Amino acid sequence: MVLPILLISQVVFAATEFSENFDNMSLPATLEETSCCASVSFATGAAVFPGNGNNERAYLHSLDDDFNTVSFVIEVTVTLADGFSGPGAAFFGLGLGEPLASYYEEPREGPHLFMRVFADDVLDGAVTVVDDNVDIFTSPSGAAGAGTHRLRMNWNAETNVASFQIHQNYEGGDFVASGSYGPFNGNDNGFTPADSRIFFGSASGVSFDDLSVKLIQAEFLFSDGFEEVMADSELIE
Repeated sequence: MVLPILLISQVVFAATEFSENFDNMSLPATLEETSCCASVSFATGAAVFPGNGNNERAYLHSLDDDFNTVSFVIEVTVTLADGFSGPGAAFFGLGLGEPLASYYEEPREGPHLFMRVFADDVLDGAVTVVDDNVDIFTSPSGAAGAGTHRLRMNWNAETNVASFQIHQNYEGGDFVASGSYGPFNGNDNGFTPADSRIFFGSASGVSFDDLSVKLIQAEFLFSDGFEEVMADSELIE
């Protein structure tokens, strides 16, 4: 007698944690550039966006495109300078990470949830959050501004809820939030395991460095012991 074989299908998600400091002065294997616009320069050991205007915004995004399926904390250091107006804004978040030509090449193509960070010459250095093509939140003026800041996004894959944070005037060391924004509902954004990349970018006068992507147990996000957990976070298997 031949017994029937029961096949059980299992979905395997590929999103993995990683970090990049760009010290190799080349595009790392974990990231790729958008197909349009100006090329990103790594010659200084950081990711520098040399575009000249809103229509030359470019982005780096993760090769893994199913980050909506895992809970994570991502951080990156950004340096902004005055004198570039709108093209000097920094973008950072979750989504397809591709520019939308009809909206100044901002990363609004496909599903998205991201923060925009401005130097002092736009919105007096505020931080804004764009949720599914809606400018849903604007911080008080002076939350960012010209200088070097550490940005953080938290994502809970069980609830599809996100929050954003900034450590203004970052000089290294532990992340200490000077501004926290959210939570934001990502349930209606249309994220799928084919278009949910981590991305960041800009057009002019902006550099990014020290990208950190950590997978973390969802129950630890937004908890009182969050910083301790981040120091030794549990990976999602």
